Amino acid sequence: MRRLLPLLALLALPLAAPAVERTLRTADWLLPLIQATAPFAGHDQDTVALFFFRWADHCHEAGDDDLADDLVNTAVLCYGNNRSAIPERYLEALHAHPDNLALRNAAAWTLLLSSKEHNQAALALMAPISLAEHTPATLDTLAIAQLRCGQKVEALQTYLRVLDGLTEDDPALCAYYDHFGDILYANGQCREALTAWLRSALLFKAYCDAGNDPTPLLIEYDPAGPHAKARALRVIRPDL
Repeated sequence: MRRLLPLLALLALPLAAPAVERTLRTADWLLPLIQATAPFAGHDQDTVALFFFRWADHCHEAGDDDLADDLVNTAVLCYGNNRSAIPERYLEALHAHPDNLALRNAAAWTLLLSSKEHNQAALALMAPISLAEHTPATLDTLAIAQLRCGQKVEALQTYLRVLDGLTEDDPALCAYYDHFGDILYANGQCREALTAWLRSALLFKAYCDAGNDPTPLLIEYDPAGPHAKARALRVIRPDL
């Protein structure tokens, strides 16, 4: 959850000291960027590139042309014949700051977005994290990496730990339960998967009905996804 934007903020700190205050002001920086991004964006390289280009625009506005150029160069890696390229700046930053857990989590998630070929690399980044250091967000990344690497049982065990660490006021609950449903389904627990997807949909509706702005959630969460998966499952398993 919430991986790409925090990572870019981290990268901006050492490179754009004069613009740090603007970078960290949500109203001036993060919210306009999120609103400029297409809703219900999928997890593909075009989406990742779009984030980089939007941040580059804001960097130019903030007067930091060097950082803007770096972000444009990274975005270019996501297009053309190099669509599956890993944004190398993430890994370079992680190499320089190996103990930064947020950076490690964001780098691993970017690998998962990039290509199926990078699933093992993402898992390798997350596996060394100790149990004491993990948060629900890092466990979520670890579980998805495990699932994509064929470790279905391990992914389910990891996700049970994710749920143990969540609080009822976490705005990303709907996305967590959507992922939980995917992992349950992969493990053959269809009825439980259906329950998780339906809960995901209800959590998102309740969040919106309470007057909250769902825009930040739409970066990584498709509200139509749980409904579509639940309908497809019921076609396959009408007994559920």
